[in-house]
Amino acid sequence: WVYLLNLVFFFVPLYFVREQWLNVAVSLTLLIPFIYSYFWAYKSTADNAKYPLLLMLASAVAAAPFSSGSLSFFSFLSFFIGFFYPLKRAISLYLGLVAILFTLNYLIGYPQLYFALYGSGICLVVGMFGVIEHNRQKNIREQRQSQDEIAQLAKSLERERIGRDLHDIVGHQLASIALKAELAEKLINAGKPKQAQTQIQQLADISRESLSQIRQAVSDYKLQGLQQVILNLIAILRDKGIAVTLNGELPSLTELQQSQLGLIMTEAVNNMLKH
Repeated sequence: WVYLLNLVFFFVPLYFVREQWLNVAVSLTLLIPFIYSYFWAYKSTADNAKYPLLLMLASAVAAAPFSSGSLSFFSFLSFFIGFFYPLKRAISLYLGLVAILFTLNYLIGYPQLYFALYGSGICLVVGMFGVIEHNRQKNIREQRQSQDEIAQLAKSLERERIGRDLHDIVGHQLASIALKAELAEKLINAGKPKQAQTQIQQLADISRESLSQIRQAVSDYKLQGLQQVILNLIAILRDKGIAVTLNGELPSLTELQQSQLGLIMTEAVNNMLKH
């Protein structure tokens, strides 16, 4: 609705010919198919935009003999041409539009080609705005897609890291628990309750230690910032005999940025150590 405010240029010429009631009536009537085609085009894609644009063109051509304000219709048409179509095709369509304007100027008899020349200039400028808006929307979509891909990759890497950490923490401990439980069962069956009790006690100690480690790991996932990630990675590299120097200070970052950078750096260090 906001862009339709530009239709004020359609009504201005009607004010000066308001005594010619037929021209005014026909021009106002043609607003109906034009506005319909406008919203139809606004909701269309490049594949099916030709249908509302043809209706818009028909409304503009039909209004031209009754009011020079029909140039406003042509300007809307130029915007959608620049918005929906590739630059080469938009240029060819624009040239066709210019040809239509000159033909109408000749057939209607507007003096000194002002209708065609003025209309061509308006359509060129407004069409450029359509191209600019098309590129802006394209960049927004690409940025949104890139952000979604980065977020998805970050989630995937985070799941892999959590899986590795839990495997390292729980895998060995569960194996020990299973072994201790099996041994305690055999000692009970062999009539050695004291030795079995010792194994059961060790089993309980291992379980509590595993639970503590899991809680610590979960706490680290929640609280660990980028600074701590960097320090941990430095410690890992130095343990492998790699000299590391840390310079500078971290800028102010959001939690999402810190998480993503931490995952990137962790993956980079893992690849260095692996290869």
